[in-house]
Amino acid sequence: VHPIPMTALVEEICDGESYPVGNSVYTTSGTYRDVLSSVVTGCDSIVDLDLTVHPIPMTALVEEICDGESYPVGNSVYTTSGTYRDVLSSVVTGCDSIV
Repeated sequence: VHPIPMTALVEEICDGESYPVGNSVYTTSGTYRDVLSSVVTGCDSIVDLDLTVHPIPMTALVEEICDGESYPVGNSVYTTSGTYRDVLSSVVTGCDSIV
């Protein structure tokens, strides 16, 4: 008799991503249990997943600069009027934020 192997996973993903376990795919934060069957041994294994989904923050900025000035956002520097969209990566969560 083989013991049932158990695996505990603690994972983090960004909003819009998914995390697959066996035949299941998870997209929301929660605690999940999957029972996986092995074709090789015929035995089951149990996977417990504690999943955290980090939201993608969005920030709207309205800034004014004078002629000859610039305004930096992330790796971009703006010198003319307009509407811009920048995606910045977070060192903490690894998720992007939109400015």
